[in-house]
Amino acid sequence: MFASKPLASWLLLAGLVSAAAAPSTRAQAPAPAGAATKLTPDDIAHVQALRLAGKSEEAVKWLDGHAAVAGMNERAVALRGLARLDSGSVLDEDVARFRSYVGEDSYVLLLLGHVYAAPSAYRNPKLATVCYQRAATELADSVERQFGLAHAKALLEPTAQNVDAVLAFESKNDSLPPNMFARFASRAVLASATALAMKGDRGDTTLRLFAKARELAPNDPDPLRGEALTLAIQGKGDQAAPLLDDLQQRFPECMADVFYTRAVIAQLAGKSADALEAARNAYGLKSDYVAALELAAQIQYDAGNLDEVRPLLERARRYANPSERSRMLFARYFIDRAQAIPATKPDGMDDKAFATEQNKRRELLRQATEECLALRTEKTYLVENLELLLKICSIVGTELDPLAKEVTLQLGYAKKRAAKG
Repeated sequence: MFASKPLASWLLLAGLVSAAAAPSTRAQAPAPAGAATKLTPDDIAHVQALRLAGKSEEAVKWLDGHAAVAGMNERAVALRGLARLDSGSVLDEDVARFRSYVGEDSYVLLLLGHVYAAPSAYRNPKLATVCYQRAATELADSVERQFGLAHAKALLEPTAQNVDAVLAFESKNDSLPPNMFARFASRAVLASATALAMKGDRGDTTLRLFAKARELAPNDPDPLRGEALTLAIQGKGDQAAPLLDDLQQRFPECMADVFYTRAVIAQLAGKSADALEAARNAYGLKSDYVAALELAAQIQYDAGNLDEVRPLLERARRYANPSERSRMLFARYFIDRAQAIPATKPDGMDDKAFATEQNKRRELLRQATEECLALRTEKTYLVENLELLLKICSIVGTELDPLAKEVTLQLGYAKKRAAKG
């Protein structure tokens, strides 16, 4: 059988970033601002001062009082929405007038930027970036707008560089409504840490970002479980253990993640039985825990229990598209099954039985090839995957010679890229 690579095998961090739908574009455009008495610059400054002082509820009451006398124009609606959003809420009534906004009021655009960057049904970081940029017409020097733009860019492209641009606003926290920095920055930091983790980067940068997200959002379990899993995969189980204890005590709904991370720690420590038990506990609590199912399949494969591998991988595929590791594990499984069938007729086997066995062998090799080629279709030219393909080609023979030539060429390129890091 193929040797496993446990440190690189199970890097999934499921569920840290939720998917969200793009906003509707069917609502009617708002009425012109002139439909009601406009707010004066002093009025706007008063509302913004209340927000900055943490008195957003007072700002909402003041705007409602203004509306009772002068009507609620689009800028007043936008400022009211901004004040409501200070508490972390996004209400449909605050944005309904602006769902298809094509105007240029900077406060409306600022509100829409916040709405599209927030974790809600409206979430769309690309639109948020556009809105923040358009809001610069009147709010070029607004720290809130600049901070929102940095946050949206970090969500749109979650890199360490972009998230560090968000964290640079920590020194300007006093120029933002209370708690805005922590709320926005924690989302950006977590998105960046998760993106790096999903790419297989479990180094110090990822660890730093998870730790920072935990500092900014102490009541959010996602940074805590992300940091614990990162430490576990780095082989620092002793450092991960107290974080897992904290996660278990404070967030009992995350118990499946606790079991999964402990499974990773046990696997890296060579305690396969403990790792398998913990993985089973994880997907026992959460039936669609794909990472735990795939980890259990890897452990069973490494132990030579091939009959247990396929049901686990097929169950995982009912809940999510196959991961790279799942495809390579399935390819190994099919190759091992194929090689267990003799390529030449054993003594005593009749021709019909031998033909049936050869058909099974060819089908298994076809399935192994399909798994490997699916990775190449996704432009995943991993050395390990290409080596599997070459092995299949050598087993099948001259029929796959054209593929073998192409794969040999790609393998050379892949090894050079791996050598360069």
